[in-house]
Amino acid sequence: MSSSIMRLTTVVTMSIALFLAKPAFVFAQAVVTTDFTDNQLYYASAGGVTQIGNVAPGVNPQSIIFALTQQLYYTLYGSGQVGVFNPYSRSNSFLVSGLDHPEALAIEPSCSSILVTVQGSTTNKPSLARIMIPSGKLTLVPLTFTPAGLVYDGSGDLFVADSTSDTVHQIDPNSGAILNSLPSPLMSPNNQPDVPNEMVYDKFTRKLFITSSVYGGVYQIPTTLGGYTFITSVPAPANGIISNGGGTLFVAGGDTHIYQYSISQSKLTQLVSVPGLNGLALVPGVGCTRGTSDCPAE
Repeated sequence: MSSSIMRLTTVVTMSIALFLAKPAFVFAQAVVTTDFTDNQLYYASAGGVTQIGNVAPGVNPQSIIFALTQQLYYTLYGSGQVGVFNPYSRSNSFLVSGLDHPEALAIEPSCSSILVTVQGSTTNKPSLARIMIPSGKLTLVPLTFTPAGLVYDGSGDLFVADSTSDTVHQIDPNSGAILNSLPSPLMSPNNQPDVPNEMVYDKFTRKLFITSSVYGGVYQIPTTLGGYTFITSVPAPANGIISNGGGTLFVAGGDTHIYQYSISQSKLTQLVSVPGLNGLALVPGVGCTRGTSDCPAE
């Protein structure tokens, strides 16, 4: 890491810590979370949980990431918007509106746009929404299935969870065409269908990890989509999942607790409880080309 990047990381970390006035973390990195029910954003660390913003008039904040210039971008499932929150001024705005139930979002490898899964629950027109940042220019890419989580891997390949068929596809991000899929639908350890939810790519293991809505499972998937392996579970539904890029996952449990999972040790640890817990984003989120799990391009 260059000295300039190290300085930027230090400044970002200190700024967020100072404005929230919180002590040192008990887990590797603090997180910002969404409260799906009460429309809040929270900061969680060793010092506890702090409410940092209200997304009103937006409804049902879900997936959240750090992106351009340390802004927080998040989907508003109920009101069909993508919101932007400035953690320094605590100001809130909307980047786009009119989406039919936006679910998850990810930074694209170009670092100039975000990609959002749109479930199309009302119009029956599921899609990927490509949104340029910071302009908000919108392009829709039609899909043939109901999308949930999505993630780019280290090679720039796009993977999208399919909540209709309980599977994961590799997708052409420009056409929406399915290029590859898991050989069989996701099944829980007790051999029951499990619905895929959020996804993350861990750079240390070079694997995909996905949460599930029904069983609360966390599954490991190779980027070849050759199969999947159940690794742990949290109280269902398992929602947001993030990686620190070094073999540690953080998972949002249905009991409102954040869980830390060490991949190498196969160890699950319960951390803090956050009201209405749904989406997770690591702090600091130093944006593209800075080695965070939010940006696959290096």
